[in-house]
Amino acid sequence: MISQLRTAASILMYVSMALPVGHAQPGDRALDPKARILDVLFPVEVPQKPYFFKIVLRFDDADTQVMAVVYPDKQKYWIRRCEVTTMFLGDNVKRELTESLSKLPSEASDDAVRAIAPGLKVEVSRIVIAPEALDKQLSELKSIRISPLLASRISVDNFSEYEFWYDSWQESVHYAITGSPGKAPQDELVRWMLRFKADLPNLLKKSSASKP
Repeated sequence: MISQLRTAASILMYVSMALPVGHAQPGDRALDPKARILDVLFPVEVPQKPYFFKIVLRFDDADTQVMAVVYPDKQKYWIRRCEVTTMFLGDNVKRELTESLSKLPSEASDDAVRAIAPGLKVEVSRIVIAPEALDKQLSELKSIRISPLLASRISVDNFSEYEFWYDSWQESVHYAITGSPGKAPQDELVRWMLRFKADLPNLLKKSSASKP
């Protein structure tokens, strides 16, 4: 028993020492400068309201965010329109961000983190498509079942982080999922996000081609 306790204590000590060299856990967002700078570079709010729903997908490993918002038409409110916005950082900007973050302590103030943002150029692509173009993806998303009590796991090395927001104007959810997709329930959401991003160019191309 004493041996087991010593082993457990050693593991906990190792984890506590290893975590700061990787990303901070989502629950410690204040200790994760990159997540905080991406919050500045990739806003999740939209200026036009109200809307029917909004989906935001953020890919930490690719420094990319995809947002799909379905609005009522400004002139004919009973008609829906969908706007898809992709934000990403080019390779040179990624390097600048990495270099800037390497100089910041994990406990850097919000002012210090925000000071990096003005020097970084965000590439933005925005296109309006028919809301029906997302029917297949939304149907797949509705079939995913995730418990509010997510499976626990600890990543001690550098790992990818995926963030998902869904906002139906009156209700919303936000998931921050770490690590490569595995067998945990939340990993199915990550797989859906990756499929959505991979299919997005074809989806936008087909939707644009179908317009009169």
